[in-house]
Amino acid sequence: MTEGLYINGEAVDFKPDAATTLNYKSNLLGDISKITSSNSQTIQCPKTTRNRKIFDNPGAPAYVSDKRYNRYSARLVRNGIEVVRVGYAVLLSSSETYEIALYWGVMANFQTWVDKAAKLNELTGTEALAWNANTTPTTLSQMKSTGYGFAKYNCGVSNANLANFHPSATAWWILDKITKQAGFTFEMPSKYASALRAIAIPCLSRNASDASNEAEATVSIYPFITYSNGFWGYSIAGNNGTDRHGVFDPDDNTKIRKVDNATKVIISIVNRSGAQLGMVLYSNSSNGFPSRVYIRATRYSDRDETTTQIAVSIGSSSVSSSTGTYAYQKTYYFADIEEEITWGEYDYLRLFPHNGTSVISGSRLGNTKLTITEDFENIIYPSLFPIPQNLPEISQIDFIKAICGMFGIFAVPDPTNVNNLKFVSLDTLQENKAQACDWSDKFVRSNDDEPKTTEYKINDYCRNNYFKYKEDDTVFTNADGNLKIDSEILDAEKTVITLPFAPSDGSTIRHYELNDDGTAVDTVQVKDRIMRLISDGSGLAMLVFDDLDFTTLLSKYYSTLSRLLNSAITITEQIMLDEYDLKSLDYSIPFYLRQYGKFYGIVSIQSTANKACEVKAVQLPETVVQEPERPSQAVSIGWQWEDVAIYITASAAPASDLDVVITPYTYDGVALVQQTIIFPAGQMKVIGPTITRIVGGIEINSITPEYDDTYSYIIAEQTTKNA
Repeated sequence: MTEGLYINGEAVDFKPDAATTLNYKSNLLGDISKITSSNSQTIQCPKTTRNRKIFDNPGAPAYVSDKRYNRYSARLVRNGIEVVRVGYAVLLSSSETYEIALYWGVMANFQTWVDKAAKLNELTGTEALAWNANTTPTTLSQMKSTGYGFAKYNCGVSNANLANFHPSATAWWILDKITKQAGFTFEMPSKYASALRAIAIPCLSRNASDASNEAEATVSIYPFITYSNGFWGYSIAGNNGTDRHGVFDPDDNTKIRKVDNATKVIISIVNRSGAQLGMVLYSNSSNGFPSRVYIRATRYSDRDETTTQIAVSIGSSSVSSSTGTYAYQKTYYFADIEEEITWGEYDYLRLFPHNGTSVISGSRLGNTKLTITEDFENIIYPSLFPIPQNLPEISQIDFIKAICGMFGIFAVPDPTNVNNLKFVSLDTLQENKAQACDWSDKFVRSNDDEPKTTEYKINDYCRNNYFKYKEDDTVFTNADGNLKIDSEILDAEKTVITLPFAPSDGSTIRHYELNDDGTAVDTVQVKDRIMRLISDGSGLAMLVFDDLDFTTLLSKYYSTLSRLLNSAITITEQIMLDEYDLKSLDYSIPFYLRQYGKFYGIVSIQSTANKACEVKAVQLPETVVQEPERPSQAVSIGWQWEDVAIYITASAAPASDLDVVITPYTYDGVALVQQTIIFPAGQMKVIGPTITRIVGGIEINSITPEYDDTYSYIIAEQTTKNA
């Protein structure tokens, strides 16, 4: 046996008789509130010259090195096979040897992202919606396809003008944005993907963004007025600019004011025609011009003032004659100016040219556009409403854990792609019995007819396992649930997970209220929410909390886990797994032992080179949980031409919102890009795909959900030419 550990791409020296013990851990049968990585037992590396170089001589007290505290990229090779392809190592201590530990698995490749603990509202993006008197609710179809929009709900006060109406983003859109920005991909069964497209997170805050601040910018295109004290003045008279927030002081137009608790201001000065920015100075002496010109800003408060330089000229013309008050003039050229200044304790600022010694009183900036962008803490109605910046201030990893906890899905590594994250459920484990690995011939029998060790529980589940929402004083609904296990040998109770979201009362999120005299709207601090996205009956998106209580979620998504827990058999056995088995380990695939005639799901594997692996596994139920009996009353979903449009039709109004996946075809029968059409509950007909001259018909591929409490939904007999 040969074993090699590579740290930052360099081979580490091992002791001749060393053998690394690896602990593989599955999240699929673990704690749903955690995402756990696999790890090694302590690895002892001799203090050779090579190892001292790799670890940067960490045992020398007088030697300063940050590498003692760093993670090292690592991989482990056994007999030429990478059993740990992507992982990281940490230095635990230095004594007679260097003691290190190795980590890999579901999150090891994304540890930098995990450590960053980035919040949802730190996701980058310019996605924003117009928030004004013309705002209208988004259609359910558009909301699901775009991923965000204005869904109807009760905010606590009248929504007549939608000024108190905030947008929402779907859980699917958020998850997709997280993974793209964190640098990994993910896959998920279609059942859960559809569920996440129908879950929305309301943007309850009013944080401004660069885009919303730019939309509120103050602009002056009037030629700058130069006063005798040298300060520039500004005007928006006529059509010469906009000032929505009173940035220019009407009583002193040399002042640029801090407004609406802005933290900083961005000053932009450019030539309106796109030419180089030029400033003309005047003098009665041809030698009275400075070698260069500076533009400065002085900030003022009641107690203090401070001056900042924001630009310096990059060239100048020759002196020329001038008509009027002064005999001579000279033009100084500047690159386009854009300077950010922090307001701090100051209340306003003034801009002025300076020659390096004193303020210049005779100057002119013509054909100029001045833009003042204040960094508002909150967006101001009407404005652009930024989406990413107003997502909840909860960590991205906690959001993923919350989604897993609600739908009973687990994050597992993809053995074929270290940059891919697989979300699977215990139903997947059951369904994959046909792909099970037969480890019967690798089995090392310890007892004649029974496992080496048998336990009658799974991890630390108790008799009462509580799934909870966060508490919110503005909410009356109790949405907590209890997964009960009928076993007297277990502890009494535990809280499995508490979501970072509060429940809601129907479609109500009371984040606004009228003040005491009923003349103004005040903001109410409420906990973050997660809601279902449905049709309001007319095709518009609407938020409700119905069916997101944990009693409903546990019944719908935890039936397989409930069966496992109520008949728990966890075995520990010795199985001779080789390097190929470990490299291709897929926790979503069960294994089979003919010695017991049973299928098992992996909990953990402890592997030491040249030894049988200790495998801990849960015995799976005999059959997959049967789906509830479908309603006998069926609704057929078909399609038809009407004038020059294609409509999706229903034989009766569906009781649920349907996702209808279709494939358009050309007149020659060539398939075009597949699309998803949202068919709202209560409708009999909805417009289908956009029709171009080449579209000759469509084919309906699937309907989600396939049934609800009222109807089964089936595809009508169809051709690609007509319905």
